[in-house]
Amino acid sequence: MKKSRLVLAAVTAGAVAMATSPLLAALGGTPQTTSLPISASIAARCTVSAAGIAFGAYDPTANSDQNGSITIQCTKGTAATISLDEGAAPAGRQMAGPGTDTLTYELYSDVAGGTIWGSGSGGSTVAYNPTTSAPSTLTVFGRIPLGQNNAGVGAYADTVTVTVTF
Repeated sequence: MKKSRLVLAAVTAGAVAMATSPLLAALGGTPQTTSLPISASIAARCTVSAAGIAFGAYDPTANSDQNGSITIQCTKGTAATISLDEGAAPAGRQMAGPGTDTLTYELYSDVAGGTIWGSGSGGSTVAYNPTTSAPSTLTVFGRIPLGQNNAGVGAYADTVTVTVTF
């Protein structure tokens, strides 16, 4: 009887050792554990839209000031710069009118007649560093300066490209 208890105890101890051994775990024993890596990334992204400037009827005896806007939305922490090109005219911001007539105008980032909003080579760009991912609306201040007496009757227009670099 003592021999059978001793053999049973040895078999039980061996079975317990095998069940907890790394070799048995590698062969599909239970429990099995592993790590599950979790990761994500957020890419820098911006979208932009604009509401134009309609100056209306120009009076050459006074500055004509009107505002437009740029709405920008970037992922939080995306540092961006906003630039405005010179428009379609080859030499500065000019709206084309009838024949060869033009109206000179300018765009500003702070107030009409203030800091020219340009592309960096002509005027300053505007830095944008969002602290949230919510959209922001920036005012574009426009001015047609007084004294443009050589412009004839008719409609005048130009298109400026807004560029967001991030």
